[in-house]
Amino acid sequence: MPELNISKLHSDPHPLPHGIMQTNPRPIYYIDAREPGHSQTAFDNNEDNPRQQTEVKYIQADENVRITLERAYPLGRRYRRSTPNSELLVFNVAPRALRANEQQNRVRIAPRECLLEVTINDAVFMVPAHTAQAIAIRLTDGNHHVVIAPEVKKTVLIDMIGTGNRIETGAGIVHIDAHTGTHQIVVGSGPVLIDKGDAVVNVTGTACLAASPPGSSSTAMPKTMHDWPGP
Repeated sequence: MPELNISKLHSDPHPLPHGIMQTNPRPIYYIDAREPGHSQTAFDNNEDNPRQQTEVKYIQADENVRITLERAYPLGRRYRRSTPNSELLVFNVAPRALRANEQQNRVRIAPRECLLEVTINDAVFMVPAHTAQAIAIRLTDGNHHVVIAPEVKKTVLIDMIGTGNRIETGAGIVHIDAHTGTHQIVVGSGPVLIDKGDAVVNVTGTACLAASPPGSSSTAMPKTMHDWPGP
């Protein structure tokens, strides 16, 4: 009996010709955070709140973005987990070194039929509108341009460091944490809550709730803004 050639069992029956680029420059991913069996899960005990545990489910990761589903569980008697009180689909945008004349990192959230289309640079992620309570965008460096289409009513959380970020919001609630740097925010029809930390935030638009001390000069508030009372 002739010896079996094992290498043929693992070869591609339809190999592509040499020289053809196999990497899709504009990939499209369909994300369903509730689908089991396609993720890795880690648990993080909350040091600030020892009666709460955070479950982090890793869904997608590449050099462009890391996507996680994060649920916060209150801990009851004997530290047993209760029903989660928050659920976020988080897009952790990777930092990118900017060169001369290079465009800003672009993040866009727009409706696409019954889905939400989240674009991170050239990668497109299709997300069911019911997935998680909110979408979170974490920007780990500056010079980002984040656009939320006017039709989007999904709650969006944006956590950013660095400087030179420009945010355009839509019809839903948007909560922005701007820790440092100087940023521009254009407010859409939905309410926007801003926690600016040590950042300088220039705001234009129709409605804004700024978490800053009264009379602070580091938040520029246009005359068209409505004054929202604090808690």
